[in-house]
Amino acid sequence: MSKLVKHLPLELIQRLSKDRSQQFYVSGIPLPESPFNPDEGEQSSGNSQTCPAADNLQSKANSTALQTSILESLAPLERRVVVHLCSLPIPIASQQEIIRSLNITSGSVLNRIQKRLVTFGLVRLHRLQSGKNFHVYWESTEESFTMFNIKQSVHNGIGGNLHAWICQNVKGSLTILGWSVAQEFRLNDGSLVDLVARKEDQLVCFEVGLPPLTKEIGNSLKCFSSELKPTGIVHLVTSSKDRVELERHLRSNELLSPSIGSLIQVRLAYDCMHLQTARAP
Repeated sequence: MSKLVKHLPLELIQRLSKDRSQQFYVSGIPLPESPFNPDEGEQSSGNSQTCPAADNLQSKANSTALQTSILESLAPLERRVVVHLCSLPIPIASQQEIIRSLNITSGSVLNRIQKRLVTFGLVRLHRLQSGKNFHVYWESTEESFTMFNIKQSVHNGIGGNLHAWICQNVKGSLTILGWSVAQEFRLNDGSLVDLVARKEDQLVCFEVGLPPLTKEIGNSLKCFSSELKPTGIVHLVTSSKDRVELERHLRSNELLSPSIGSLIQVRLAYDCMHLQTARAP
């Protein structure tokens, strides 16, 4: 058994292996599917009743003890990674930024930190595709803010941190290229467009396409039927797989005429976040 599993309390191991839809690994060793329960097999005598208030207090006490156990097991560098992410306006950073900011020079150290923080539920990973490569981004979870007693900054974007972070970076990339960009643009009917970019006689709407992708059909119709009269719309997706799927949905939808369909593009979000080195919309 790995040192990590050996030194963690049983309650933490049970919690980390609770979700059967995922296989967690700690230091390369799978967590047990059914952790030993010292109380298993004991028969309860009589009809016992529990007090909800007492159960709630016990649950909070267990949660606090669990957080303490995790904190005590974290190495100083692991703590610095979490604090660094939590300090960002939108708590997402590229893996390269983490390496650079915290001066991590060992790949094995980075992999160990990533594995442990994901296993403990303090970090979730996002992968954005460009060509055949995937770029890894780390996001701090709500649990990391709670555990480290850090107040989470509130951003104005809708749709979650990844959605807001993509919008922010695409807006910055377009601005550098001379586009005037409005984020979360409100239409006359009250609905919102993620980004509206203007340059000379061009007006392009950008919508971040995160699953479920079928909602992007409604976003296309919303933009083209609005007062904006866009010259194009770009749906931003995180992978080529999502791009193929969304293009299929758009082609097969009867509400999108060929004239409208010809104005729609599905682009990889990573490429539009780095338009200085890629083709502009």
